[in-house]
Amino acid sequence: MLTGAGVAHGVGRMYDDWSRPQNVGHLFLALDPARFLSQEVFLKRMEELWEGIKATPPAPGFGEVFLPGERERALKAVRLRDGVPLEAATLEALRELGRRWGQPLEVGHA
Repeated sequence: MLTGAGVAHGVGRMYDDWSRPQNVGHLFLALDPARFLSQEVFLKRMEELWEGIKATPPAPGFGEVFLPGERERALKAVRLRDGVPLEAATLEALRELGRRWGQPLEVGHA
């Protein structure tokens, strides 16, 4: 509302309707929770919210309800542990560049 841009059906359909402006607006706001309540109370309330969301039964076909960033954090841990998988063509292109520049590519899991 505060941006003056469209809301609900007033926002364009960016993937299938380019006949009119998209009318999208963004507002970013940073607040200091300490201005409203103590850190202890804030963290306790956030923990309760987190636990409540995680206790929500997942939709059919899903095993868990995720909060923003959870899947990415788990994938980061896997990538740090196991490395980043590359397609064979990409790996070969990197190896060729290494040969060309006299810097052999060291691959941990290939």
